[in-house]
Amino acid sequence: HFGSSGSRFFCTSLRCPNMCALSAVARATIRRNPQQCMGRSSLVLFAGYRREGWGTFERDLTVTTCPLRVLRPIVSTNHGSVRLQSTVVQDTPSGKPADGEFPESSEAQNPNTEHEAAEPNLPQVLWRAPPLTKDFEATEHLLGVSAMVTGSGLGFALLGIAPFTPPNPFMVGLFLAILQVRLAHVWMTRQMRAQVRRHVVELVHKEGSISEVDKDTLVIDLKCDGGLIRTLRLVSPGSSEEKPSFGNVVSQGCTFTFFDKDMGHSDAQDILSAVLQSKKVVQSEDLSVKPFEEESQSDAEGTVQRLANLSAKHLKSIEGKDDVSPSASLAQIRRSAQIFGSVILTVGVVVFLGGRYAADQSAAAAAASLPRFNA
Repeated sequence: HFGSSGSRFFCTSLRCPNMCALSAVARATIRRNPQQCMGRSSLVLFAGYRREGWGTFERDLTVTTCPLRVLRPIVSTNHGSVRLQSTVVQDTPSGKPADGEFPESSEAQNPNTEHEAAEPNLPQVLWRAPPLTKDFEATEHLLGVSAMVTGSGLGFALLGIAPFTPPNPFMVGLFLAILQVRLAHVWMTRQMRAQVRRHVVELVHKEGSISEVDKDTLVIDLKCDGGLIRTLRLVSPGSSEEKPSFGNVVSQGCTFTFFDKDMGHSDAQDILSAVLQSKKVVQSEDLSVKPFEEESQSDAEGTVQRLANLSAKHLKSIEGKDDVSPSASLAQIRRSAQIFGSVILTVGVVVFLGGRYAADQSAAAAAASLPRFNA
């Protein structure tokens, strides 16, 4: 029987033949789901465990010595809310449950199911977002076109000054033009790849507890676009810990990881918020990077910043500098490539036409100054 008095919930007239199993289930559930238990009127209370007020709750199970009737309550987490799945009671002498009681479940025969019911379904996907495949392909194509247009503009400019330039300086200018086009293309390509790898397409809770009071190691996978997977192990900070919390890494380090809320969604928003605001620190990080086409493995690994190596000072210096989403950043790269290529091509054509006109005028003037001989 369950009753309530104001904000205090309690259960009475309960009997449990396996108090140790009941205590383990209660502790595991409260330890693994502290934020879901906070402020939930549907919180299932175990024998002797009670919550007073709406802001705080007792984390330690208090076992009472009064007679107990319920064999065990089974708790499960469903999209961030805690609900009662089944309640098992002992049959009355007549073989039928008493009024107001629930029928006995077949799970009562297995005392180990308490632990299984309290365990969350792991791995659990907390965040999903579509990849930036179309944006990446459009940006990559436009960068190639921009390089071609830029090279054409510089070629036109060199042709314009060719009549007035000695051979050696002309060859130096041609070499510098080729180098400039190549460097610009490489630089913008690296920017494009870095923006794609910022985009988080999936966050997976693999192991451990999300609770701040739990000392277990929390293991999560950050799967980013561009073939990047970060496996992070989060632990509670020590008294002299200088590393930034994972919550600060996510909020201040948008340069390296970005959750695009306009594109992605979560089926467990409460749990996702708890992970993204976690006070735990990154103990270690395993990287798996799949290189792009025409990118070496060493270049791919060298351009990815490890979150475990970030310091609080570094995060503070870059905070707010790259709050734009990767999709918007790719659009900005496309615009910059278009503007740069158009300007170089326009200037090159103008120099070419001006140089050719000046060369024609010089040739005509030289021809007019030559002496004429009559036949």
